[in-house]
Amino acid sequence: MEIKVKTEITTEPVTLAVQRVFMTPEVTTDGEDAMITAMIKSARQLIEKYCNIAMAAKVLQLYMHKDELDEDRRIILPYGPHKTVDSFYSIDLEGTETALTVDEDYYKQGNQFFELSLANQMATWGGLQVIADYRVEFACGYGITSYTETLPSIFADAIKQQVMLWYRRDYEDYQGQLSKNVMSMIQPFSRNPWI
Repeated sequence: MEIKVKTEITTEPVTLAVQRVFMTPEVTTDGEDAMITAMIKSARQLIEKYCNIAMAAKVLQLYMHKDELDEDRRIILPYGPHKTVDSFYSIDLEGTETALTVDEDYYKQGNQFFELSLANQMATWGGLQVIADYRVEFACGYGITSYTETLPSIFADAIKQQVMLWYRRDYEDYQGQLSKNVMSMIQPFSRNPWI
């Protein structure tokens, strides 16, 4: 499975101004603003991955090989909550994409966290299945007006806490990992079935 960000969020859930207030009196110079802004983005991305959520509106593309489907031929969309499934394609062995139709070729279940179930028909040629991959494009993220709920404050608190920890230890020591304290803080709110 591969995930590609087609449209990234436009505003981080924690602003530089909010982070600076949270870190007062430790941050005393404006010269570190770029570093702190980068830390906010890194913390948000790591928390999103750890919890399998999207903290604000974005559009993602999911590429999945047919062998990655479970026995019920389901695709559980990552990074919810989800707003819409904008397009769903099967891709044959030659790379030709065919648009799939909801309630005909696949079914969508879930209110804010979607699961797609493929219909039982599979294109065949000479007795062999010719579908190799699937591509789904979908809109997701907390706080999409009238579609998804507001971002729970625990996630913004986790970003602020993680940035503070990185700042105290010097961003150069950043290893692309969340602290154990932050992980334990957000774990009860995670939508990631593997933690």
